[in-house]
Amino acid sequence: MKMRTALLVVSLLAMAGCVSQPSRFGGSTNTEQAAKANADLGFEYMRQGDYPRALSKLRKALEQAPHEPQAH
Repeated sequence: MKMRTALLVVSLLAMAGCVSQPSRFGGSTNTEQAAKANADLGFEYMRQGDYPRALSKLRKALEQAPHEPQAH
């Protein structure tokens, strides 16, 4: 019984350690990267003359990161 309890405690501590570590791929960074990618795509579509697709990508970039100057 002691062995099971010890194993349970060690497992819970290991899982808690995993949860408390911040991910280097955090939500805001991914959102900002996605917004930048959509803005870049929007600019490229504009350059090619595909304005409806460009507008769609630029709007998506604004939704993802409204504070990003590149999206504006």
